Amino acid sequence: MTRILPIAAAVVALVACGVVHGLWTDRWVPKPDPAAAAARFGSLPAAIGDWEGEALEVSPRELQGLSGYLARRYVNRDTGDVVTLALMCGRPRVVSIHTPDVCYAANGYEVTAPTRYSPADLPGRAAFWMTEMVRTRAAEQSRLRVFFAWSAAGDWEASDNPRVAFAGVPVLYKLYLLRDLPAGNQPLADDPCLDFFKRLQPELRACLFPAASP
Repeated sequence: MTRILPIAAAVVALVACGVVHGLWTDRWVPKPDPAAAAARFGSLPAAIGDWEGEALEVSPRELQGLSGYLARRYVNRDTGDVVTLALMCGRPRVVSIHTPDVCYAANGYEVTAPTRYSPADLPGRAAFWMTEMVRTRAAEQSRLRVFFAWSAAGDWEASDNPRVAFAGVPVLYKLYLLRDLPAGNQPLADDPCLDFFKRLQPELRACLFPAASP
């Protein structure tokens, strides 16, 4: 009996490791049609409320490993505010990584630590990570504010560990909303990205998660 117990414990440990590895590598997740997931992006309107969108080019490097990538620049025709949208989809192990704080830091930006932001007046359940970035080149300074979150079923989440939180889902979506910050104080509550998201969220739900739409 004393010999059997260590062997049994070793077998359990091996099985557990295999299960975790299988989830992280999507080995047992039903394989969706990548083209079908990406094709849903085409039904997202170019005009959303007072916001008019225009397509932005996506490089092959940005698309690498993803099933789909949509980038648009939206301008509010009344206020002139500009928000850039980036929407990605694919397998969780790919979409869960490469957050903007890491990517922009690699491109010379000084990045603040992301903070979770979940204003009460956003539609549905929504929470974002928010970070601000600064890059100085000669006499020119670029300042950005970025909101980002993930979704697998319609609600947008600021996950601490998205690779674990979304392990096993067939398709994961990641959303970035970013804009240039002018000089001076820019309160979060008045950020145009949040006004844009209030109008965007119902369109995203209808486009990406039609089964969850009312």
